[in-house]
Amino acid sequence: MKRVMGSDDEDHQQVVGEPRPWSDLPPELMDLISRYLSIADLARLRAVYRSWQSVGKRRFRSPSFDISMISSSPSPILITTEDDRCTFYDPVHHYVTHSKEIPELVGTLILGSGHGWLVLTRQSDLNSVFLFNLATNTRIELPRCKPPPYLQHVWLSSAPNSSGCYIIGVNELAVGLWIIKRGDKDWTYHNCHKPNFLACAPVRFQGELYCMDYRGRIFVIDPSNFDARWMLLIEQPLPLGRWKRIHSFEQAFLVECEGELLAIFLSDYDNQQVSIFGLVDPENETWQKIESLEDKMLFVSNKSSFIMKATARGIANKMYLPKFTSAGYGVVYDIGVGAYITLLTDCDEVDPARGRSRFVKELKLSSAWCQIDPSTTCDEVLSLTW
Repeated sequence: MKRVMGSDDEDHQQVVGEPRPWSDLPPELMDLISRYLSIADLARLRAVYRSWQSVGKRRFRSPSFDISMISSSPSPILITTEDDRCTFYDPVHHYVTHSKEIPELVGTLILGSGHGWLVLTRQSDLNSVFLFNLATNTRIELPRCKPPPYLQHVWLSSAPNSSGCYIIGVNELAVGLWIIKRGDKDWTYHNCHKPNFLACAPVRFQGELYCMDYRGRIFVIDPSNFDARWMLLIEQPLPLGRWKRIHSFEQAFLVECEGELLAIFLSDYDNQQVSIFGLVDPENETWQKIESLEDKMLFVSNKSSFIMKATARGIANKMYLPKFTSAGYGVVYDIGVGAYITLLTDCDEVDPARGRSRFVKELKLSSAWCQIDPSTTCDEVLSLTW
C-alpha cells in the first residue's frame, strides 16, 4: 500500500490504493475528451484499449442543433436537407446533428453553395430561389426563375453583399444558362447552343467558367459574354474514352486547386472506382493522372466541392463524400489505398466487392459542402436585398 502524508502529523495520513489503469477512466470523461479530437486521432484513441472502442459515439448524434459547433470547424460542413429536417456533418471531428429548428431549410432543395451562403429552392415551389446564411440566419429572396423544368446546379460568383455578385443557374436538360446579377429584377436566359448534359456545377478557373458534360468533356464560358457559344475546350481524359460508354462514370466533380483544374470521376465500370485528373495548361489540352493529393483534403458533392490543406493528422489524401453508412459513419475514399473506408470502423457497406455500383449511385443529391464564416456579422447582411 502507498501512504500519502497530508502533514507531519501521522494522524492525518491517508491510505490510498495502487494507481488505476488508464482504461478505467470514466466514459463521461472520455466522451468529453473526444469532442476535441480529430476523427483520425479519435480512431487512434479507440485502438488503445478494447473498453475505449465506443468512445465518442455520443458526439455523433447531437440532440440539438448548435451553430457554434459547426461554425468553428476548420473544414467545410456537409449540409443535407430532407423533407422536415436538415443534417449537418463535420468530417474532421465527426460531429453529426439533425435539426428541425431552422424553418428556412425545412422542405428545401440545395442548389449550390459558396462564400458561406446556401442557394436553395422550395420543394413545393421549384421556381422560387433564395440565399441563406447560417452564421447570421439571414435569407435573401431572389426573383422567381422559370426554366423548364427547374434549376439543378447554381453557382454564386461572390458573397451577395458584393456589388458585382451574380448567380448562374444550370438545368441539365436545357441548352442554356439562367443569369441574374445583383440588382436585377429578373433572370436572363442565355442560349449556349450546346445540347450537353452537365455533370456538375460550373467552376471558375483562370477567369472563365468551366463546365463538364457526362462524357467528361470540358466546355468553357466567358463570363463577360454569356451569349457566346460554348467552346469544346478539352476532350475527356483518355482512360474514360477507352470505357466505350456514353456515360463513362456515375458521378463527376470539378474543383480548382492552386492554379490547377481537377476533374474527379466516380465509376463502377472497368474496375475504376475513383479517377482524378489534373489540367495545368488548358491550351495544351492535356490531362495528367493524379495519384496523390499529398497534404490536401477533397470534399465533393453534386452542388459544391472544395479542396484544402489538411487541418489534422491522418485526414489528408482522402476524399470526403456526401454518404453515410447505416451506422452513421461518414464514408471516405482513401486515395493512397484506393478504397472506400470509414475512419472509425470497418463496414461492408463500403466494400467495393459488395455493391459498389449501388453505393456510387446513392450519393445524396440535396447536399452541399459549405464553408461557414463565423466572422460574418448580422450588420453586414441583415439589410441586404437583391
